[in-house]
Amino acid sequence: MIFLHIGLNKAGSSAIQAFCDRHRTDLLELDVDYPAEGVHEGAHYGLSKRLIGRPEASQVPLGEGLDASVRASLEEGRKVLLSSEYLCTAGEREVERVHELMSSFGVPTKILIY
Repeated sequence: MIFLHIGLNKAGSSAIQAFCDRHRTDLLELDVDYPAEGVHEGAHYGLSKRLIGRPEASQVPLGEGLDASVRASLEEGRKVLLSSEYLCTAGEREVERVHELMSSFGVPTKILIY
């Protein structure tokens, strides 16, 4: 299962992301992976940059290896948590890109908007 957190601005997303980034090892002990690939300032901005072009900042990595990391975690029976508040700005075509990627993993995706 994949949990895709789409944070809304000023709703505490950064605090959630910082917690998950800081406690990645503790989450793994609970069989939840918060992948390190594509993380910038605690969030998976590389994922949103790749799928919807935001954030545009040049220092944000595109998340090379994120797909492989997600697949490996799922194969090991872990849940995966991904988070970026930039996904809340996605237009219709961009939502389709997000859907295509999540579908490619072959497991259910729960979308959490907070």
